[in-house]
Amino acid sequence: MIRRKKLNYSYSIFGASNNSNMRLLIATPFLGDIGGTELETLNTANFLAKTGGFEEIEIFSPSVFDVEKCSPFAVNPIITFSTYPQFFQNMLFRRIEGKIKRTLNLKSPLGENLYWFFRSFKKYSKVYVLTTQSLHYFIPLINNFHSSRIVLKYTMFENTSIPDWMQEILRKVKYNIVMSKMQQNFFYNNFGTTNVVVQDITIGNESKLLEVRTKRNYTFGILCRFSKEKRIEETIKIIDELRALNFHATLLIQGDGHEKYFEFLNQLVLNKNLEGQITLNKRAISPMMTEEFYEQISYFLLTSVYEGGPMTGLEAMAAGIPVLSYNVGAMKERLGEYDWLIANDFQEMVQIAYKLVQLPNIKYREISLDIRRIYKNKLLNKYKIKKLQDLLIN
Repeated sequence: MIRRKKLNYSYSIFGASNNSNMRLLIATPFLGDIGGTELETLNTANFLAKTGGFEEIEIFSPSVFDVEKCSPFAVNPIITFSTYPQFFQNMLFRRIEGKIKRTLNLKSPLGENLYWFFRSFKKYSKVYVLTTQSLHYFIPLINNFHSSRIVLKYTMFENTSIPDWMQEILRKVKYNIVMSKMQQNFFYNNFGTTNVVVQDITIGNESKLLEVRTKRNYTFGILCRFSKEKRIEETIKIIDELRALNFHATLLIQGDGHEKYFEFLNQLVLNKNLEGQITLNKRAISPMMTEEFYEQISYFLLTSVYEGGPMTGLEAMAAGIPVLSYNVGAMKERLGEYDWLIANDFQEMVQIAYKLVQLPNIKYREISLDIRRIYKNKLLNKYKIKKLQDLLIN
Protein backbone atom coordinates (compact mmCIF):
# COMPACT_ATOMS: atom_id res chain seq x y z
CA MET A 1 0.00 0.00 0.00
CA ILE A 2 1.18 3.50 -0.82
CA ARG A 3 0.74 5.58 2.31
CA ARG A 4 1.58 9.06 3.53
CA LYS A 5 2.08 10.07 7.13
CA LYS A 6 -1.16 10.70 9.01
CA LEU A 7 -1.68 13.52 11.45
CA ASN A 8 -4.19 13.20 14.28
CA TYR A 9 -6.55 16.09 13.79
CA SER A 10 -9.98 16.82 12.34
CA TYR A 11 -11.85 19.86 11.18
CA SER A 12 -15.43 20.31 10.07
CA ILE A 13 -16.66 22.71 7.41
CA PHE A 14 -20.19 22.17 8.72
CA GLY A 15 -19.60 22.89 12.38
CA ALA A 16 -17.74 21.35 15.28
CA SER A 17 -15.75 18.18 14.68
CA ASN A 18 -17.43 14.98 15.78
CA ASN A 19 -14.09 13.15 16.22
CA SER A 20 -15.50 10.13 14.40
CA ASN A 21 -13.46 6.96 14.11
CA MET A 22 -15.10 5.99 10.81
CA ARG A 23 -12.87 4.54 8.09
CA LEU A 24 -13.92 5.12 4.49
CA LEU A 25 -12.64 3.17 1.49
CA ILE A 26 -13.09 4.93 -1.86
CA ALA A 27 -12.60 2.68 -4.90
CA THR A 28 -12.10 4.23 -8.32
CA PRO A 29 -11.38 2.52 -11.65
CA PHE A 30 -8.65 4.92 -12.77
CA LEU A 31 -6.09 7.29 -11.30
CA GLY A 32 -3.65 7.45 -14.20
CA ASP A 33 -4.64 10.66 -15.98
CA ILE A 34 -6.37 13.37 -13.96
CA GLY A 35 -9.69 13.46 -15.81
CA GLY A 36 -13.34 13.62 -14.76
CA THR A 37 -13.60 10.41 -12.71
CA GLU A 38 -10.18 10.93 -11.16
CA LEU A 39 -11.02 14.50 -10.17
CA GLU A 40 -14.35 13.44 -8.70
CA THR A 41 -12.55 10.80 -6.64
CA LEU A 42 -9.91 13.19 -5.30
CA ASN A 43 -12.30 16.09 -4.73
CA THR A 44 -14.73 13.84 -2.86
CA ALA A 45 -11.96 12.50 -0.62
CA ASN A 46 -10.71 16.01 0.08
CA PHE A 47 -14.08 17.48 0.97
CA LEU A 48 -15.12 14.50 3.11
CA ALA A 49 -11.78 14.65 4.96
CA LYS A 50 -12.54 18.27 5.90
CA THR A 51 -15.88 17.36 7.49
CA GLY A 52 -14.19 15.73 10.48
CA GLY A 53 -16.46 12.72 10.08
CA PHE A 54 -13.72 10.25 9.21
CA GLU A 55 -10.57 9.01 10.89
CA GLU A 56 -9.12 7.66 7.64
CA ILE A 57 -10.01 7.82 3.95
CA GLU A 58 -8.25 5.33 1.69
CA ILE A 59 -8.38 5.71 -2.09
CA PHE A 60 -7.96 2.43 -3.97
CA SER A 61 -7.50 1.95 -7.72
CA PRO A 62 -6.90 -1.42 -9.42
CA SER A 63 -4.79 0.17 -12.15
CA VAL A 64 -1.21 1.38 -11.76
CA PHE A 65 -0.99 5.09 -10.99
CA ASP A 66 1.50 7.73 -9.92
CA VAL A 67 0.70 8.78 -6.36
CA GLU A 68 2.77 11.95 -6.78
CA LYS A 69 0.45 13.08 -9.57
CA CYS A 70 -2.58 12.57 -7.32
CA SER A 71 -1.16 14.03 -4.11
CA PRO A 72 -1.63 17.75 -5.00
CA PHE A 73 -5.37 17.13 -5.33
CA ALA A 74 -5.72 15.16 -2.08
CA VAL A 75 -3.67 17.10 0.45
CA ASN A 76 -5.42 16.12 3.67
CA PRO A 77 -3.15 13.90 5.81
CA ILE A 78 -5.91 11.39 6.61
CA ILE A 79 -6.07 10.46 2.89
CA THR A 80 -4.01 7.45 1.79
CA PHE A 81 -3.62 5.59 -1.51
CA SER A 82 -3.47 1.88 -2.36
CA THR A 83 -3.51 -0.53 -5.29
CA TYR A 84 -3.04 -4.25 -5.90
CA PRO A 85 0.40 -5.79 -5.26
CA GLN A 86 2.86 -5.29 -8.11
CA PHE A 87 2.98 -8.99 -8.99
CA PHE A 88 -0.70 -8.78 -10.02
CA GLN A 89 0.63 -7.08 -13.19
CA ASN A 90 2.94 -10.02 -14.02
CA MET A 91 1.89 -11.62 -17.33
CA LEU A 92 2.29 -15.20 -16.07
CA PHE A 93 0.23 -14.41 -12.96
CA ARG A 94 -2.49 -12.85 -15.11
CA ARG A 95 -2.60 -15.88 -17.43
CA ILE A 96 -3.01 -18.22 -14.46
CA GLU A 97 -5.69 -15.93 -13.02
CA GLY A 98 -7.54 -15.92 -16.33
CA LYS A 99 -7.44 -19.70 -16.61
CA ILE A 100 -8.75 -20.16 -13.05
CA LYS A 101 -11.49 -17.61 -13.68
CA ARG A 102 -12.65 -19.39 -16.84
CA THR A 103 -12.40 -22.88 -15.32
CA LEU A 104 -14.39 -21.97 -12.20
CA ASN A 105 -16.71 -19.59 -14.09
CA LEU A 106 -15.90 -16.74 -11.68
CA LYS A 107 -17.20 -13.21 -12.13
CA SER A 108 -13.84 -11.76 -10.99
CA PRO A 109 -10.24 -13.00 -10.59
CA LEU A 110 -9.47 -15.27 -7.64
CA GLY A 111 -6.39 -13.26 -6.60
CA GLU A 112 -8.42 -10.05 -6.32
CA ASN A 113 -11.03 -11.82 -4.23
CA LEU A 114 -8.37 -13.20 -1.88
CA TYR A 115 -6.77 -9.75 -1.63
CA TRP A 116 -10.05 -8.18 -0.50
CA PHE A 117 -10.87 -11.10 1.78
CA PHE A 118 -7.80 -10.26 3.88
CA ARG A 119 -8.25 -6.49 3.48
CA SER A 120 -11.84 -6.75 4.75
CA PHE A 121 -10.54 -7.45 8.26
CA LYS A 122 -9.60 -3.77 8.50
CA LYS A 123 -13.26 -3.05 9.22
CA TYR A 124 -14.05 -0.18 6.90
CA SER A 125 -17.20 1.64 7.99
CA LYS A 126 -18.29 2.26 4.40
CA VAL A 127 -17.08 1.42 0.90
CA TYR A 128 -17.75 4.11 -1.70
CA VAL A 129 -17.29 2.82 -5.25
CA LEU A 130 -17.05 5.04 -8.33
CA THR A 131 -17.97 3.10 -11.44
CA THR A 132 -20.09 2.87 -14.59
CA GLN A 133 -22.71 0.31 -15.57
CA SER A 134 -20.23 -1.54 -17.81
CA LEU A 135 -17.36 -1.85 -15.29
CA HIS A 136 -17.00 -4.88 -13.02
CA TYR A 137 -13.68 -4.11 -11.28
CA PHE A 138 -15.44 -3.74 -7.91
CA ILE A 139 -16.99 -7.23 -7.79
CA PRO A 140 -14.29 -8.54 -5.38
CA LEU A 141 -15.26 -5.77 -2.94
CA ILE A 142 -18.92 -6.79 -3.26
CA ASN A 143 -17.91 -10.37 -2.47
CA ASN A 144 -16.03 -9.45 0.70
CA PHE A 145 -17.95 -6.56 2.29
CA HIS A 146 -21.50 -6.56 3.60
CA SER A 147 -23.80 -4.98 1.02
CA SER A 148 -25.19 -2.55 3.64
CA ARG A 149 -21.75 -0.90 3.78
CA ILE A 150 -21.43 -0.38 0.02
CA VAL A 151 -22.47 2.71 -1.92
CA LEU A 152 -22.07 2.73 -5.71
CA LYS A 153 -21.64 6.06 -7.54
CA TYR A 154 -22.01 6.16 -11.34
CA THR A 155 -19.66 8.66 -12.96
CA MET A 156 -20.89 7.95 -16.48
CA PHE A 157 -24.44 7.19 -17.58
CA GLU A 158 -24.82 4.56 -20.31
CA ASN A 159 -28.27 3.90 -21.71
CA THR A 160 -27.59 0.17 -21.88
CA SER A 161 -28.75 -3.02 -20.20
CA ILE A 162 -26.71 -5.03 -17.70
CA PRO A 163 -26.72 -8.77 -16.83
CA ASP A 164 -29.26 -10.10 -14.35
CA TRP A 165 -26.54 -10.95 -11.80
CA MET A 166 -25.36 -7.32 -11.87
CA GLN A 167 -28.92 -6.08 -11.39
CA GLU A 168 -29.15 -8.24 -8.29
CA ILE A 169 -25.99 -6.59 -6.92
CA LEU A 170 -27.43 -3.12 -7.54
CA ARG A 171 -30.56 -4.01 -5.60
CA LYS A 172 -28.55 -5.31 -2.62
CA VAL A 173 -26.11 -2.44 -1.98
CA LYS A 174 -26.99 0.41 0.39
CA TYR A 175 -27.35 3.06 -2.33
CA ASN A 176 -26.81 3.57 -6.03
CA ILE A 177 -25.97 7.23 -6.64
CA VAL A 178 -26.70 8.84 -10.01
CA MET A 179 -26.56 12.47 -11.11
CA SER A 180 -30.08 13.14 -12.39
CA LYS A 181 -33.70 12.10 -11.98
CA MET A 182 -33.67 10.88 -15.59
CA GLN A 183 -30.92 8.41 -14.65
CA GLN A 184 -32.76 7.48 -11.46
CA ASN A 185 -35.90 6.64 -13.46
CA PHE A 186 -33.84 4.59 -15.92
CA PHE A 187 -32.44 2.45 -13.09
CA TYR A 188 -35.88 1.94 -11.58
CA ASN A 189 -37.65 1.11 -14.85
CA ASN A 190 -34.93 -1.13 -16.31
CA PHE A 191 -33.27 -2.74 -13.29
CA GLY A 192 -35.99 -2.60 -10.64
CA THR A 193 -33.71 -0.72 -8.24
CA THR A 194 -35.49 1.40 -5.63
CA ASN A 195 -32.32 2.32 -3.69
CA VAL A 196 -31.24 4.98 -6.19
CA VAL A 197 -30.35 8.49 -4.96
CA VAL A 198 -29.70 11.61 -7.04
CA GLN A 199 -26.49 13.36 -6.00
CA ASP A 200 -24.36 15.71 -8.12
CA ILE A 201 -20.56 16.03 -8.10
CA THR A 202 -18.28 18.65 -6.55
CA ILE A 203 -15.78 20.93 -8.27
CA GLY A 204 -12.36 21.65 -6.80
CA ASN A 205 -11.93 25.34 -7.63
CA GLU A 206 -15.46 26.52 -6.90
CA SER A 207 -14.48 29.74 -5.12
CA LYS A 208 -12.35 30.92 -8.07
CA LEU A 209 -15.06 30.11 -10.59
CA LEU A 210 -17.66 32.06 -8.63
CA GLU A 211 -15.43 35.13 -9.01
CA VAL A 212 -15.15 34.93 -12.81
CA ARG A 213 -16.39 38.07 -14.55
CA THR A 214 -18.15 36.98 -17.72
CA LYS A 215 -17.34 38.75 -20.99
CA ARG A 216 -19.55 39.23 -24.02
CA ASN A 217 -16.95 38.50 -26.70
CA TYR A 218 -18.92 36.01 -28.85
CA THR A 219 -16.44 33.24 -28.13
CA PHE A 220 -17.70 29.69 -27.68
CA GLY A 221 -15.60 27.20 -25.75
CA ILE A 222 -15.25 23.50 -25.06
CA LEU A 223 -12.89 22.07 -22.44
CA CYS A 224 -12.47 18.30 -22.63
CA ARG A 225 -10.26 15.42 -23.71
CA PHE A 226 -9.65 15.12 -27.43
CA SER A 227 -11.70 11.94 -27.79
CA LYS A 228 -14.26 10.88 -30.41
CA GLU A 229 -17.16 10.46 -27.97
CA LYS A 230 -16.91 14.20 -27.22
CA ARG A 231 -17.92 14.96 -30.85
CA ILE A 232 -15.77 18.09 -30.91
CA GLU A 233 -16.18 18.30 -34.69
CA GLU A 234 -19.75 19.44 -34.10
CA THR A 235 -18.51 22.56 -32.29
CA ILE A 236 -16.45 23.41 -35.39
CA LYS A 237 -19.49 22.87 -37.60
CA ILE A 238 -21.54 25.20 -35.37
CA ILE A 239 -19.08 28.01 -36.04
CA ASP A 240 -19.29 27.20 -39.76
CA GLU A 241 -23.10 27.30 -39.66
CA LEU A 242 -23.07 30.63 -37.82
CA ARG A 243 -20.76 32.03 -40.50
CA ALA A 244 -23.28 30.93 -43.13
CA LEU A 245 -25.80 33.03 -41.17
CA ASN A 246 -23.40 36.01 -41.45
CA PHE A 247 -22.21 35.84 -37.84
CA HIS A 248 -18.49 35.38 -37.28
CA ALA A 249 -18.21 33.84 -33.81
CA THR A 250 -14.98 32.38 -32.46
CA LEU A 251 -14.27 29.07 -30.75
CA LEU A 252 -11.67 27.96 -28.21
CA ILE A 253 -11.07 24.20 -27.92
CA GLN A 254 -8.71 23.04 -25.17
CA GLY A 255 -7.66 19.78 -23.59
CA ASP A 256 -5.34 16.81 -23.85
CA GLY A 257 -6.04 13.48 -25.51
CA HIS A 258 -5.72 11.49 -28.70
CA GLU A 259 -3.26 12.90 -31.24
CA LYS A 260 -5.01 11.43 -34.31
CA TYR A 261 -8.34 12.95 -33.33
CA PHE A 262 -6.65 16.29 -32.69
CA GLU A 263 -5.08 16.14 -36.16
CA PHE A 264 -8.48 15.30 -37.67
CA LEU A 265 -10.01 18.37 -36.02
CA ASN A 266 -7.13 20.56 -37.18
CA GLN A 267 -7.66 19.41 -40.75
CA LEU A 268 -11.40 20.04 -40.48
CA VAL A 269 -10.73 23.64 -39.41
CA LEU A 270 -8.40 24.09 -42.40
CA ASN A 271 -10.85 22.50 -44.83
CA LYS A 272 -13.57 24.90 -43.75
CA ASN A 273 -11.21 27.91 -43.79
CA LEU A 274 -11.95 28.66 -40.15
CA GLU A 275 -8.39 28.97 -38.85
CA GLY A 276 -9.01 32.67 -38.17
CA GLN A 277 -12.00 31.89 -35.95
CA ILE A 278 -11.07 28.65 -34.20
CA THR A 279 -8.20 27.95 -31.80
CA LEU A 280 -7.26 24.36 -30.91
CA ASN A 281 -5.06 24.16 -27.85
CA LYS A 282 -3.83 20.64 -27.13
CA ARG A 283 -2.68 21.40 -23.62
CA ALA A 284 -4.19 20.18 -20.39
CA ILE A 285 -5.17 22.89 -17.96
CA SER A 286 -4.78 22.31 -14.22
CA PRO A 287 -8.15 21.33 -12.70
CA MET A 288 -7.52 23.97 -10.02
CA MET A 289 -7.05 26.69 -12.64
CA THR A 290 -9.95 26.12 -15.07
CA GLU A 291 -11.29 29.58 -14.28
CA GLU A 292 -8.59 30.85 -16.66
CA PHE A 293 -10.37 29.05 -19.50
CA TYR A 294 -13.86 30.29 -18.63
CA GLU A 295 -12.62 33.88 -18.38
CA GLN A 296 -11.93 33.74 -22.13
CA ILE A 297 -15.36 32.60 -23.37
CA SER A 298 -18.98 33.75 -23.47
CA TYR A 299 -20.71 30.42 -24.09
CA PHE A 300 -19.82 26.81 -23.23
CA LEU A 301 -20.59 23.86 -25.53
CA LEU A 302 -21.30 20.23 -24.62
CA THR A 303 -21.59 17.93 -27.63
CA SER A 304 -20.75 14.54 -26.04
CA VAL A 305 -22.48 11.28 -26.95
CA TYR A 306 -22.87 10.50 -23.24
CA GLU A 307 -21.88 12.02 -19.91
CA GLY A 308 -22.47 11.46 -16.23
CA GLY A 309 -22.53 15.10 -15.15
CA PRO A 310 -20.33 16.44 -16.59
CA MET A 311 -17.99 18.40 -14.28
CA THR A 312 -17.22 21.04 -16.91
CA GLY A 313 -20.91 21.88 -17.17
CA LEU A 314 -20.95 22.66 -13.44
CA GLU A 315 -17.75 24.71 -13.73
CA ALA A 316 -19.27 26.81 -16.52
CA MET A 317 -22.42 27.44 -14.49
CA ALA A 318 -20.39 28.49 -11.44
CA ALA A 319 -18.56 30.93 -13.71
CA GLY A 320 -21.87 32.31 -14.99
CA ILE A 321 -21.35 30.97 -18.53
CA PRO A 322 -24.46 29.88 -20.50
CA VAL A 323 -24.11 26.16 -21.31
CA LEU A 324 -25.40 25.02 -24.69
CA SER A 325 -25.68 21.24 -24.45
CA TYR A 326 -27.26 18.10 -25.78
CA ASN A 327 -29.54 16.32 -23.32
CA VAL A 328 -26.73 14.36 -21.65
CA GLY A 329 -25.90 13.71 -18.00
CA ALA A 330 -27.54 16.05 -15.53
CA MET A 331 -27.40 19.23 -17.62
CA LYS A 332 -31.14 19.64 -18.22
CA GLU A 333 -31.93 19.41 -14.51
CA ARG A 334 -28.99 21.60 -13.54
CA LEU A 335 -30.05 24.42 -15.87
CA GLY A 336 -33.56 24.53 -14.44
CA GLU A 337 -35.53 27.38 -16.01
CA TYR A 338 -32.81 27.68 -18.68
CA ASP A 339 -33.39 24.18 -20.03
CA TRP A 340 -34.15 25.85 -23.38
CA LEU A 341 -30.36 25.74 -23.76
CA ILE A 342 -30.67 21.94 -24.20
CA ALA A 343 -30.71 20.83 -27.85
CA ASN A 344 -32.16 17.58 -29.18
CA ASP A 345 -30.10 17.53 -32.37
CA PHE A 346 -27.40 19.44 -34.23
CA GLN A 347 -29.70 21.79 -36.13
CA GLU A 348 -31.45 22.80 -32.91
CA MET A 349 -28.06 23.44 -31.32
CA VAL A 350 -27.16 25.77 -34.20
CA GLN A 351 -30.48 27.61 -33.76
CA ILE A 352 -29.89 28.09 -30.02
CA ALA A 353 -26.30 29.22 -30.67
CA TYR A 354 -27.60 31.81 -33.14
CA LYS A 355 -30.20 32.97 -30.61
CA LEU A 356 -27.47 33.42 -27.98
CA VAL A 357 -25.19 35.54 -30.15
CA GLN A 358 -28.15 37.74 -31.16
CA LEU A 359 -29.05 38.60 -27.56
CA PRO A 360 -28.59 42.23 -26.47
CA ASN A 361 -25.73 42.72 -24.02
CA ILE A 362 -28.09 43.45 -21.14
CA LYS A 363 -30.01 40.19 -21.78
CA TYR A 364 -26.78 38.19 -21.95
CA ARG A 365 -25.73 39.70 -18.63
CA GLU A 366 -29.10 38.78 -17.10
CA ILE A 367 -28.77 35.15 -18.23
CA SER A 368 -25.21 34.99 -16.92
CA LEU A 369 -26.24 36.23 -13.49
CA ASP A 370 -29.24 33.88 -13.41
CA ILE A 371 -27.15 30.81 -14.23
CA ARG A 372 -24.72 31.65 -11.45
CA ARG A 373 -27.70 32.22 -9.13
CA ILE A 374 -29.02 28.73 -9.95
CA TYR A 375 -25.60 27.30 -9.11
CA LYS A 376 -25.40 29.15 -5.80
CA ASN A 377 -28.94 28.19 -4.80
CA LYS A 378 -28.81 24.48 -5.63
CA LEU A 379 -25.38 23.27 -6.71
CA LEU A 380 -22.79 24.55 -4.24
CA ASN A 381 -20.25 22.02 -2.99
CA LYS A 382 -21.33 22.41 0.63
CA TYR A 383 -24.84 21.13 -0.13
CA LYS A 384 -23.57 18.11 -2.04
CA ILE A 385 -20.91 17.10 0.48
CA LYS A 386 -23.35 17.35 3.38
CA LYS A 387 -25.80 15.08 1.56
CA LEU A 388 -23.06 12.58 0.63
CA GLN A 389 -21.73 12.57 4.20
CA ASP A 390 -25.23 11.77 5.46
CA LEU A 391 -25.58 8.91 2.94
CA LEU A 392 -22.25 7.42 4.02
CA ILE A 393 -22.73 7.78 7.77
CA ASN A 394 -26.38 6.73 8.08
